[in-house]
This record gives sequence, C-alpha cells and structure tokens, in this order.
Amino acid sequence: MSFQNNGWRFPRTSARALGSFCAGAALAILVGEAPRRGPLTSGTNRGPLTLGTDMVDVPAGEFEMGDAHGTGYRDERPVRRVSVSGFDVARTEVTQALWDDVAAWAQTNGYAFEGFERCPKRKPAHPICNVSWLDAVKWANARSEKEGRTPVYHLDAAQREVYRRGLADIPAQGVNWSANGYRLPTEAEWEKAARGGLNGHQYPWPSDGPEFSRFFDGSKANFWQSGDPFESDADCATSPVGYFDGRQTPVGANMTNGFGLYDMAGNAFEWCWDLYHDSGYGRPEATATDPRGPPTGYGRVLRGGSWISSDKYCRVAARYVSEPSYRCHCYGFRLVVSAGDCRTRRSAASPRRRRTPG
Repeated sequence: MSFQNNGWRFPRTSARALGSFCAGAALAILVGEAPRRGPLTSGTNRGPLTLGTDMVDVPAGEFEMGDAHGTGYRDERPVRRVSVSGFDVARTEVTQALWDDVAAWAQTNGYAFEGFERCPKRKPAHPICNVSWLDAVKWANARSEKEGRTPVYHLDAAQREVYRRGLADIPAQGVNWSANGYRLPTEAEWEKAARGGLNGHQYPWPSDGPEFSRFFDGSKANFWQSGDPFESDADCATSPVGYFDGRQTPVGANMTNGFGLYDMAGNAFEWCWDLYHDSGYGRPEATATDPRGPPTGYGRVLRGGSWISSDKYCRVAARYVSEPSYRCHCYGFRLVVSAGDCRTRRSAASPRRRRTPG
C-alpha cells in the first residue's frame, strides 16, 4: 500500500513524513446564523453570498455514487445507488475570518486547538488552512455551542463528554446524529452535494464523459497551475471562497453547481466524517440508507481536490485519506446540519485512499 501525490508515490510507512510535508491542515467551517436557500440551478445563482454561513437544502433521495466511467481508481467502485436523508450544507468552505470568530469564543469556553497557534494566518476570505480533522470536529462543536445548538461529537459512547480539547479520536457511538449542531458531512452526503443532481458526471458541472481535460480548466476551479491570480502564494495558493462566480480570472461562467455550492472541485480538500477503507464501496453498509463509512478502517476521508491537485484528483468521485491529526496546507472543510435543524434554530432565534491528497 502506498500514498500518491500528483505522481509521487509514498510508502504507507512514510505517512508521518508526508504529513510534515503538508505543513499545516486546512479546514473550512462556518460561523454565524445560516441564511438558507432552496436548490439552485448551476450557473444561475448570482445573488449576494454570505461567506461560509450561507446554507442550502440538499433534498432526500437516491443518487449514483462512485466512478461511472471507470477512469478513476479502484476504491471509487463499484458504482451504486445510495439513499441519503435531506440535510443542509454550506455553500462555501470555511474562511479564515470565520474560523477566527468561533475559535476566539471557543478558547474562552473550554476548547483547545492544540498546536494551531503555531500555524500561519491566511487571508480572511480564503479557506482556513493548517487545521486537522480533530480540530475541525472540535470547531464544529464550538460553533454549535456558541449558537445554542446541541453539539454532535463526544468522547464517550454514552455521549456525556463533549469533545472540546485533546487529540483523542471519536468513537462511532460518540456521534449524536440527531443533534441540531454542526458536523462534517459523511462521504455520501459530500458526494451527493458535490454532484448537484448530475449522476455519472466527472465534476460538479456538466461533464458526462471519460475525459478530464475537456471538462476542466482554470475558468472553472482553482487547481495546480490553473492560471488564477493567486498562484504566487507558494505556501497556500487558495482562492477566496465563492471566487468562481462569473467574475473570475481566467474568465468563465458562474460555477455554482445544481445546489448552488462553490468550490466542490479544487481550492481546498474537504474533510468528511468517514473512516477510509480501500474496498469500502463493496461492503454491505455501503448501500445502506445514510451510509456513514465502514466500521473499521484507517485515517479519515478527504474529498474534492485542491489548489495543488491535477484534473483527475478534483473529480467528484475521487477519494483521499489522511491521519486525523495531520495538518496540511491544502486541507479544508465545510459543515452540514441534519434535515430541519437549521429551520428549527432560525425559528427559535427569529446553521486511505492508498494515496495522500495531491
């Protein structure tokens, strides 16, 4: 088994060294109350965007999950129909400014993001960088508590100890899936949201065919050498979230997908809840309603590709893995809320692969 990064292959035993190479984790989360819109049609959403806090409905139903064209990797198959309950998802990745807002509250209310203080700051409207999966789930809990919601993640199966500090992993029984708090998407939720209703396509926009380059260029997403104005930052060449709104360089259309989401391909990798297993798609639980990943595995799944990825790695079916404690300059995340919970809160108030990302 080995990790692969844009053609470089790293032995499994070198995972820690590769984590050091990645220099600092990027996560994308949201802050504040979440104005919500219904599903939108790709290219038509040109209204004002509230960065990181704007959420939309993803309706319940089935979709086809996996690599329909057979041009990806073995762990993206078999393709199967998966049923997912409705949920709300953030339209953008979490920005540095939004991370800072919640983190400042969290650190005076019992939370600790151990080691994060040594990570460099990024521009306020760009995805937060240098955050691990462990910090992401703690931050999600902090945002929930800051807004008066019920936190999702706990350190114990009895769900009595909210995860606020430390580097311990979370047991599967420690997740309160019925809570109205913020959480990471499952891998199935992420792919359904990314597809925006386009079963079998390579990217979050119309791209039904085995080719990559025909459907993918710098006018559509931020990826390796995509030609955008932010490539001069060699350490973390992300673009502002929501940048591909029809005013981007190179010139292109508004690249929101069918649900009105930005940056589901490229910019920053996005953490998911699931453990990784290279044959997980063939396991019985993979076809269950609301699959939450295999019961055993290693690392945590990342999706979507990043500013350091090529076209093949930014496909909606592509899967990646990293240790939950690793920080990297290309990791990020966005949050989801279970169906109906944003509505309830707003009414009360007046939201491994065998390779490492590359």
